[in-house]
Amino acid sequence: MNFLILDPSVNNIGFAILTITNGKPAVLKDGTIYPDSELSIQQKAEYVFASLQKFNSLRDCYQTIMEYPTFMGGTKGLIAAQKGYTIDLGVMVGYLSGLLAPQMPDDVFYYTPMQWKGTKPKSATIAHLKRMFPSFRPHSEHSADAVDLGLYHFRKMKYIKG
Repeated sequence: MNFLILDPSVNNIGFAILTITNGKPAVLKDGTIYPDSELSIQQKAEYVFASLQKFNSLRDCYQTIMEYPTFMGGTKGLIAAQKGYTIDLGVMVGYLSGLLAPQMPDDVFYYTPMQWKGTKPKSATIAHLKRMFPSFRPHSEHSADAVDLGLYHFRKMKYIKG
């Protein structure tokens, strides 16, 4: 089974395609999609969707797993909320969900950052991925987050142990 995992932001989307074979996860593809910053949120979502289709990333995927935006507090979260990025991100996630849902045989699953990573720093995410997949080198921090989000989902759904 293949899974599409998305770590969205207003300016780019980290993605990963993971698979599970005999209870063992593997990374098939990862990357980051950078829509033009001048595009509207709707146009950015459509660009991301079209990019994923170009990679043939949707064809064999069973589920989509996506980070859902939430106010994280702290300086970074406060600035994002004041600038309207949290709302924009919610619109992006909703619009992408509407485009992706008809492509998948199963539901779209959503997790907030606090659910799947808590306050874990990026360095801990990268270290965890190196332990899980010794030869894997993520294309970006966003794609690393997408892979780690996928692993969280797999554990939660009991597709893998641990």
